[in-house]
Amino acid sequence: EVTWENGHAASLDRSAVIQYEQPFDGLRDASVQGHINAMYDTDGVMRHALLYVEPDGNRIYSMAYEAYRLYAEAHGIECKEPSVNHKGFFYVPFTGRPGSYYDGVSIAHLLEGKVPPEYWAGKIVLIGPYAAALQDSYFTPIDKGAPMYGVEFQANVIQSLLEGSSKRELSDPLQLVVLFLLCLLIMMLHFRLSLRNSGLLCIGFVVLGFAGAYILYKAGYVTHLLWLPFASGVLLLLAVIIQYIRTAKERQLLALEKERIGAELAVASRIQLNSLPKEFPPFPEYREFDIYASMTPAKEVGGDLYDFFLIDDDHLGMVIGDASGKGVPAALFMMVATSLLRNASMSGLGPAEALRSVNQQLCYRNPEEMFVTVWLGILEISTGKLTASNAGHEYPAIRQPDGEFELLKDKHSLVIGAMSRTVYREYEIQMKPGAQLFVYTDGVAEAINAQEQMYGTDRMLHALQVCTDTAPEALLESVSSDLRRFVDDAAQFDDLTMLCLRYNGAANPSECN
Repeated sequence: EVTWENGHAASLDRSAVIQYEQPFDGLRDASVQGHINAMYDTDGVMRHALLYVEPDGNRIYSMAYEAYRLYAEAHGIECKEPSVNHKGFFYVPFTGRPGSYYDGVSIAHLLEGKVPPEYWAGKIVLIGPYAAALQDSYFTPIDKGAPMYGVEFQANVIQSLLEGSSKRELSDPLQLVVLFLLCLLIMMLHFRLSLRNSGLLCIGFVVLGFAGAYILYKAGYVTHLLWLPFASGVLLLLAVIIQYIRTAKERQLLALEKERIGAELAVASRIQLNSLPKEFPPFPEYREFDIYASMTPAKEVGGDLYDFFLIDDDHLGMVIGDASGKGVPAALFMMVATSLLRNASMSGLGPAEALRSVNQQLCYRNPEEMFVTVWLGILEISTGKLTASNAGHEYPAIRQPDGEFELLKDKHSLVIGAMSRTVYREYEIQMKPGAQLFVYTDGVAEAINAQEQMYGTDRMLHALQVCTDTAPEALLESVSSDLRRFVDDAAQFDDLTMLCLRYNGAANPSECN
């Protein structure tokens, strides 16, 4: 039925009954009246049969239903009407495929009397054409590839009525509500799962859609089979797009954050390096000694420390240390420790007292329980007497004139920042003119190559010994070069810090240059 508006087709109702033709009087008086219906769904597939029509207000049932009714009455079977929609259509659960009812008899053989009467006993006989040219064939959901003739369709309708296997179609609004709730659940799960698990979830809901439709069909309810699988696929695609957009934004934010952190680390690195002595020679007016130091952090900022400073005209303070950990926390803790050690030494405290004072200050407020290994020495410039104290740091290496570099295995005390009541010891070394002192952090001795071999203090002492130039800068470069050759392509895992002092003597320092 076409609805026209202003001379244009506005809508089309394929299921509308436009006209009902009454049979001629003789046939109507000799037979039971029933209409024949064959109407496609909107997709061109025939799934429904029309149970009745009501021309002029009189209900007239379909031919299939009247055949079923007569058969039921003849055999004492209770006659039941199937559930229909508001237009009188009911869903046909097909009991046979195209060709299943092809046990027909030629009308010519019937007219010629070649079919015995007992052949028809107990059967419902349908008379109809089996010819494609008559255009009485239809595509059905039971097999969309092979058409079913009209007489076969009527046979399916009658058989389903006899078996009482009619189905009830769940309303579209109810199915849409359930689908909407399932889609909400699917999207909530998609946002919580990885992409791989989202794919598995989609497969699970596709299986659930088919399995649920099958179970409901067996229970007598017809649903839209493809709604949930189709919605699951669409939601998976949507989840992939959303996840891609979200990941892209997160990567962009991460890149910006990384750039910001990189800029801050660069500033922190410059601050740290500027806080350490970096101009050499640091005291050109003093010819009694030469000193040089370097630090190569494993990260942008390091946890090692070194410092040297004039306490007064006749005393030089020297500090080297290694804060626990690496990176920014160690660097901050190191800078605090360096400042405190300098202040304690400048106030006139000896090495042991300076370490005790700084240790108490670090232990007072140290929620992260960080600590620092420190070697602290004070050189009396006029005499060459070196007073030192070691708080858990590496053994210093010393070489007297005409001797070789050797480790000075001084007595260690506990690191600073660990226990507030730690007592520190100090010792004295008489530096003769031409004597050299080399102190370092554990990153030097514990450097590892690709074969996981440790550099060690023996190689370090050898690198110091073979250097023919006794200038502190040359000695540090000799160790650094040997260390680079040893490590080769292996990654640096710890800060490398070294400090070297050469005592020239007070009498005639120019002879030692």
